[in-house]
Amino acid sequence: MKKPTNVFLLLTIIILSLIPLRSLLQPGMFNSHDGEIHIARLANFYESLTQGNIFPRWGGNLNHGLGHPTLMFLYPLPNYFGSLIHFMGFSFVNTVKILFASSYVLSGIFMYLLLIVWFGAFPAAIGSLIYLFTPYRFVDFFVRGALPEHMFFMFAPLALLTTTIYINKPSYLRLICSSIVLSLCILTHNASAFFFYPFALILFLVKNWSDNPNKIKIFTKIFLPFLFGIIISFFYWFPALVEGKYTLRYLIINKQSVVFQLTNLWQLVIPNWGFGDPQFAHGLSVQIGIINLVVFALLIYFLIRKKLKLNLLILFLIICYLFAIFLMIKLSKPVWLILPIIYNILYPWRLLVLLSIISPIFGAIIIQKIFKNKYKFYVLFIFLFGIISLLLTYSYQKPSGFFLKTDAYFLKEYVGTADLGESSPIWSTLTTDNKSYPTIAILSGNANIKLIDKLYEYHKYQIDVKTDKARIIDYTLYFPGWDLFDNQQKITNQIEFQDPEFRGLMTFWLPQGKHQIVLKFNNTRVRNYAAIISLLGISLLIVVFLVNKFYFKKPNLLKSS
Repeated sequence: MKKPTNVFLLLTIIILSLIPLRSLLQPGMFNSHDGEIHIARLANFYESLTQGNIFPRWGGNLNHGLGHPTLMFLYPLPNYFGSLIHFMGFSFVNTVKILFASSYVLSGIFMYLLLIVWFGAFPAAIGSLIYLFTPYRFVDFFVRGALPEHMFFMFAPLALLTTTIYINKPSYLRLICSSIVLSLCILTHNASAFFFYPFALILFLVKNWSDNPNKIKIFTKIFLPFLFGIIISFFYWFPALVEGKYTLRYLIINKQSVVFQLTNLWQLVIPNWGFGDPQFAHGLSVQIGIINLVVFALLIYFLIRKKLKLNLLILFLIICYLFAIFLMIKLSKPVWLILPIIYNILYPWRLLVLLSIISPIFGAIIIQKIFKNKYKFYVLFIFLFGIISLLLTYSYQKPSGFFLKTDAYFLKEYVGTADLGESSPIWSTLTTDNKSYPTIAILSGNANIKLIDKLYEYHKYQIDVKTDKARIIDYTLYFPGWDLFDNQQKITNQIEFQDPEFRGLMTFWLPQGKHQIVLKFNNTRVRNYAAIISLLGISLLIVVFLVNKFYFKKPNLLKSS
């Protein structure tokens, strides 16, 4: 395909992808289930960064000012991108709108570039349009306001693209690029990465297995970027997994809560729309989409008529497609109860992400195999297909309304935890009274307290105890990592945080005299070890690349024999 044609098709995709963004031009943030949560999370993340925390883990202004460990459990990458945009001068609200808009456009571009490599330009254009106008994309966008999952749609095709380039022409630089992008998938939305990783790994094995006689070598070559993607992101997901036992995660997210979200088959098949309740699937649309279902039906029809050959790749994709549908409907309840690990994705209908990735591939396969060598009709066909896709989802491309809130609100006035409460420590209450709290106070005894400094992860006080002893409370939730120092001596073991009257808040006794008190949120051993493993993984990739580039010109050990 000639480059001018490729550019024309790409511009067509970009222009069509801009149309659903028209409502973002209105002032304020659009109403959604999670939009306000993500803005508040970003505001606390940015504030923590400005205080010198490279890996923000503690939201100091969340939870009525008591602080919260939300940041260490939920999706850091969107907040890093958002912090950069906010640093450039945009408000937090506009920053999030920019992230939504840019991710949407780039998702179509990356899917187009991926499918060009796999199937050619015209099939890629059709696949990209299917990807952009799948109804679930607008559920994520305008109904749920699920920014991390929305951004995952951008990184998924990019990960498939960089891994394809690496497999087709292996080099250490391409291995690094593929590994990094795969790690970004985890850092963007680990719940989606949970099922995307095995899908993508098996997909590449299926695509390359029969053409490579050396099975061990091809498996190793394909497995490496996935392994390094896991290692690079280890600093985030491993502490979140291990230290989740200290939170209410498994009280809020469990088998029963997930099973409750299972849908009926008609909800997946029949077009429907609604903004729903933030907690339940039954009020929002979980439809697969008319075009997506038509594409799947055409694929099956052409296979039955033997106009398409059923190869291992198509068979694998069909199995994944049907199995994902099965896991979303109520008939799959026994599977969810038998395999509890899969309820980490929280919502069964989140598997629509996987269907949204597979459907464009089906569309590209049909165009390439059935309509090959008929390119003179393609421009008109793509134009009509784009218009139909746009019209079928036009009513979905808008929110229910907008709200106006300033940066000050998200930094100072927002009182939530910026999650469903699943990150709350198990020794705290799920919700707090709707009131403001002081920074520090005396519970018993007599003392003079002077606040020296208070940052998100660092509190410093000068305390002069007048009586034999005094009991002090710092109105901050305790979580592993908070250390207490008295005159530079570590006395963390004296922190009490399970007093029924002050559940989860840090209290401690001080003897008579003057005390320089510091409370600091440090990394635990788990967090330190995880960070070391991530650094070792990145270092290994870089060292091997440099050694191979400057000391060994041949051979490239990654290349297949």
